[in-house]
Amino acid sequence: MALKTLIITTDGACSGNGQLEPAAGYAFSIEMEGSTHKSVQSGPIADEYPTNQRAEAYALLEALRHIVGVCRGLKPNAVGTHSTIDPKTLNLLVVTDSEWLIGAIWGGNKRNANTEILAEIDLQLAVFGSSEPFKVKGHPKPSQLRDQAFVAANPNVVRHNAVDKLAAAAAQKARETRELETAG
Repeated sequence: MALKTLIITTDGACSGNGQLEPAAGYAFSIEMEGSTHKSVQSGPIADEYPTNQRAEAYALLEALRHIVGVCRGLKPNAVGTHSTIDPKTLNLLVVTDSEWLIGAIWGGNKRNANTEILAEIDLQLAVFGSSEPFKVKGHPKPSQLRDQAFVAANPNVVRHNAVDKLAAAAAQKARETRELETAG
């Protein structure tokens, strides 16, 4: 039986990474290869000490949790219906710009930090038929995003650009929320 490919595009952002009071956000999109329907989610990360790496891992973990919920019929799929799917029939193509995340999950790199979240990602990935990363390098120029030939030839870059903006906006919202809470 051939596996169906599910494209998961993730990004995490941390405003003030490595400084006092950083704020982080995440975003992901999920779509079945060949489908025009997609699920998109983003939000701030409630973490006392967020980092860029933690935000990247959190984005993937939230996407995996969402997919598992859809597979079990607990969450609606991209077209708004509830049905169960055997996760073993899915190949996950994870589109990310995080070399660290790819190395930690698929590359066998030593895990010195964020070990709990990486272990949970491992557990979530184990229920699927297979998974593989796709590394996005850099960000497209606005003119490239208006070029239909570029968009057609680089769909993963275009997908990642969209979630990158959502993650950055979520990190900004986390910062604004923190500032309101400390001011009040």
